[in-house]
Amino acid sequence: MLLLNQFTLTGPWQHVNPLYWTKRNVLDWIEYHVDESKYDASELNMEYCFLDGATLCQLSHETFLSMYGALGERLYQSLERHKHKHGKPVVWEGSVVG
Repeated sequence: MLLLNQFTLTGPWQHVNPLYWTKRNVLDWIEYHVDESKYDASELNMEYCFLDGATLCQLSHETFLSMYGALGERLYQSLERHKHKHGKPVVWEGSVVG
């Protein structure tokens, strides 16, 4: 019998403040949403999949829609939920993020 916990199903990005996600965490997060939504990954520009969390957190809603197409809204909402899940805003290089 195979037992899978939440960490196995979602990955380490689920348990880390998005501000600190590595490029691998961001790629895993995008891959998770592609799989969950049955989105055609060939529609994604792979350049936009290799951002770190700090860069991702600075993107506007409009930028998400432009960069990720039909998946953009889902990714933006997910990122916002994760930012709020990890509590109060974080100060990053003189600006408040989150």
